[in-house]
Amino acid sequence: MEGIKYINNDDFSEIIAQTLELPDAEGFDSDETVMTGHSFKTILSLALQILDAVDKGQIKNFFVIAGCDAPGKDGEYFRELASRLPETTVLLTSSCGKFRFNDIDFGNVPGTEIPRYLDLGQCNDSYGAVEIALALSDALKTPVNELPINIQLMWMEQKAVIILLGLFSLGIQNIKIGPKQAQFFNDDIVNFLVDKFNISYTTNVDDDWGDKIN
Repeated sequence: MEGIKYINNDDFSEIIAQTLELPDAEGFDSDETVMTGHSFKTILSLALQILDAVDKGQIKNFFVIAGCDAPGKDGEYFRELASRLPETTVLLTSSCGKFRFNDIDFGNVPGTEIPRYLDLGQCNDSYGAVEIALALSDALKTPVNELPINIQLMWMEQKAVIILLGLFSLGIQNIKIGPKQAQFFNDDIVNFLVDKFNISYTTNVDDDWGDKIN
């Protein structure tokens, strides 16, 4: 490619020299912190408070945003979605997709000490969201698919596939996937998943979530 420098024989000396000539990066030293990495066991310790808040109407919805982030502006969809969730919604995350919006201060559910944003960790912690859903299902005597839980899966690569297959194995339906369809999903696969699990794909936040957002 014209105008592109190539690295030969793993010799990075020119890159290193160029890097050392650049000014120091700014903005990395900050006193600001974000709350992250709750395990599902920690969240389940709030079960009585959460159930009480649900009973009082202080919590009306749960949103799970999981899966893998991908480069590009398409991922801004998830920041818009998270930032427009009403105060009566608890947001649960796992995986690197949370870095699109975990700098936002979501505060607590009004009238409670329950954080509106609870992070479960990384991709391998996604099972924690299932544990929470099953616990809610048991406590409320309601099938998982009838709970006020909305699942948005950020799609990029194989870890998101495993999360999706795990949800399918439990019979969980109504999962929304985006910002792009997996390339190995042909029409037959998509039609089967729509018919069997009622999956759908993201378009825009307003059309996708309607009265569940501000």
